[in-house]
Amino acid sequence: STSFKSRLSSGTIASTYIGPAKAWQDLNWKGSWDGTSDSVQVQVYGVEKDSSENLLYTSNAFIKDTSITFISATTYPRLHIKVATKDSVLQTPYQLQRLQVRYQEVPEGAIATHIFNCPDTLQTGQPLDFAVGFDNVSGTAFDSLKLLMTITDNQNVTHIITLPRTKPLAAGDSVHILDTLASQGFIGKNTLYFDVNPNNDQPEEYLTNNFLYKNF
Repeated sequence: STSFKSRLSSGTIASTYIGPAKAWQDLNWKGSWDGTSDSVQVQVYGVEKDSSENLLYTSNAFIKDTSITFISATTYPRLHIKVATKDSVLQTPYQLQRLQVRYQEVPEGAIATHIFNCPDTLQTGQPLDFAVGFDNVSGTAFDSLKLLMTITDNQNVTHIITLPRTKPLAAGDSVHILDTLASQGFIGKNTLYFDVNPNNDQPEEYLTNNFLYKNF
């Protein structure tokens, strides 16, 4: 048998997922090649909420700065960029030096546990006083935030507690959520669940720091 080495004449570089975005702005890139036989395309794929991808735009070697405001961030909160390069003569890849996507970021918030209050035990008939804070830790404002609260009782039955939306939350602002709940019927061990912006009611960067559980 004979061993030999081979080089491919084409290849693709792919970015990580970019976003999530509240609005897309522009795409900028540059690089260099070592011969006239080189070709390069920058392909912009929109990533839907179910992770499916659609090709939305293709840029050739002569269009390196372009607006992508036509892409709906509501439909495509994330983008996936691929650079397809080909050199059939020297078989050397395009030397990508910069790839930049500018966009308006979605907001990001977190529960402020240092002001959290919920008793561990209650006397029969004693109201449950609940208090917690939520901070906008980003540079983008939230609209009024949806809240979800449930109590799962000792029979594993879930009770939904209706709470109003919060005020709109500007960048760097905080909101305190206060409520007093009737505890009649919640005997033994119960679990309170509280969630801000449940099910990504409005686009947010992360949801893992938006909820809490408390046994009482």
